[in-house]
Amino acid sequence: FLANMSHELRTPLNAILGYTELILDSIYGEMPAKAHAVLERVQVNGRHLLGLINDVLDLSKIEAGQLTLSLSDYSLGDVVHGVVAAVEPLAAEKRLAFRAEVAPDLPPARGDERRLSQVLLNLVGNAIKFTDKGEVKIAASVANGSFTVAVCDTGPGIAASDQAKIFEEFQQADNSSTRQKGGTGLGLAIAKRIIEMHGGRLWVESSLQGRTAGGGPMSKRILAVEDQEDNRQILRDLLGSTGYEMVEAENGEDALTVAAAEQPDLILMDIQLPILDGYEATRRIKANPALAAIPIIAITSYALSGDEEKARAAGCDDYVTKPYSPRKLLAKIREYLPP
Repeated sequence: FLANMSHELRTPLNAILGYTELILDSIYGEMPAKAHAVLERVQVNGRHLLGLINDVLDLSKIEAGQLTLSLSDYSLGDVVHGVVAAVEPLAAEKRLAFRAEVAPDLPPARGDERRLSQVLLNLVGNAIKFTDKGEVKIAASVANGSFTVAVCDTGPGIAASDQAKIFEEFQQADNSSTRQKGGTGLGLAIAKRIIEMHGGRLWVESSLQGRTAGGGPMSKRILAVEDQEDNRQILRDLLGSTGYEMVEAENGEDALTVAAAEQPDLILMDIQLPILDGYEATRRIKANPALAAIPIIAITSYALSGDEEKARAAGCDDYVTKPYSPRKLLAKIREYLPP
């Protein structure tokens, strides 16, 4: 029934959208500006209806157990870059900074590449739709054989009371600004089901105090984990003078809290720290799916044979020994966060 209904709805809708596009392209001659604007609204609403038809059909197939996955080996990095290419124009239109961070060592994944692309397009599209200023980021990483893709933005955030229901059918966060953005209320429900069919999970971490930025792109945020005030001051002066924003932690335990709250773009991790040393702090950060993609540079006075290997084994992406040249440290930072 659903397949037949889908066909019956798509056929006239195809004609509506097809003729609308031809008219807008002046195939039948020029038209008044006001009529052109009205017809553009017809096109937008027609595409919205087509999306709703597709979503209802997908959800119905899932609930009936008729949606099957076409499993194959694929490159998660290629999927992410394909999504980036598809949505970059939308971010540029809103003057949002948009970037992707794909771990260089991603092994081949196995899953339904088309359906996973559908999920990521929905998530990134939502992030762009609901972010008016600042940045949208997608990051892909792997740890302990599990892949993690995080989509982050500087939008208004989602209240705790709404976070569970946004994954339910025909549900959206309950505020007027959300509803003004449109949407079927089905995309996230479908995305969650598809991820669960792959044996994964989809969740949200947010609050209404989301970070926003001014007119230009956001400054790259660096978390400096250092217990010595003099060393922190050197880093403040260095990073502040080169356009980076610095947040701080004085021990490994604080580093975990600050990293989760601030979502930095890079972490400078001292190894010899009180309460929780840099090795363990790094391991815990890398074990957190929401933080695993953040590059970590170890900064330490340990310079014996095997120390660098120990830092990398804990999850550090790079290694700098004290005393370091600020100029050389900045060059190392820029390998991960180009100016």
